[in-house]
Amino acid sequence: MNTELILLLYKNNEITLEEDLCFIQTDLLIQELSNIKQNANDNNNIVYDRIIKSHKRDRATSLAYGLLVVNEMEDANRKDSQDSDYDFVFTYS
Repeated sequence: MNTELILLLYKNNEITLEEDLCFIQTDLLIQELSNIKQNANDNNNIVYDRIIKSHKRDRATSLAYGLLVVNEMEDANRKDSQDSDYDFVFTYS
C-alpha cells in the first residue's frame, strides 16, 4: 500500500497504531532487501553485498535468522511425524 494512504488511514483512526507500524516495518524491510546484491567471490562462494553501504540490513538479517529457526522446527516436526505416521502401519500388518 501507499505510505501516504496508510498514514491517512491511521490519522482517521481507520487502522490501529500496531497495524500502521506493521506497514512501516514492512516497507523498511522491502527497502533493505532490495539493497542486497548477490555476487560470487574468487572461490565461487556466494557473497551478499549491500548496494548502498550506508544502509544497514538488520531487518533482513533478522528475517533470515527467523526463517532458519522455522526451517529447523519444521525439519524436527517432519522427522517426528514420519516416525509416528508409520507406527500404525506396522501395528495393522
